[in-house]
Amino acid sequence: MPRCAADGADGRVRGLIEINGGLPQSSYYVTPQSMWCGMDSLRISFRNLDPSPSAEEQVRRRVAELAEDDGRITSCRVVMELGRHGHDPGSLFRVHLDVMLPGGEILVTEAREDLHAAIRDSFDLARRRLHDQARRQAAR
Repeated sequence: MPRCAADGADGRVRGLIEINGGLPQSSYYVTPQSMWCGMDSLRISFRNLDPSPSAEEQVRRRVAELAEDDGRITSCRVVMELGRHGHDPGSLFRVHLDVMLPGGEILVTEAREDLHAAIRDSFDLARRRLHDQARRQAAR
């Protein structure tokens, strides 16, 4: 299986959307297909929280690992958001993961008090679901 670029640094197109008061509320990255092992795009968005380079790097690394494990992935969208109460104690970080495959998709949502834990858990669950789906297809 081809090796994937984990950093996406070359050829990456960056845009900001949902500008509110001069601060970016959401950002996205679209990465050329050749950099993500056949994936058409990777979109990373932030809602109700400032973009985090460490969270973006963790997502890019985990997407590259998923794409390396399962070559069927065509695109991936990751939305990271902070709950309604903003930065109040007890607010949860939610990670919504949408992994597109030929003929279907894997949807995952995880919520944790720590953003990096939410990212980790959402990708771990997506990996398990991808493996389960591959086993079911192989059994047919």
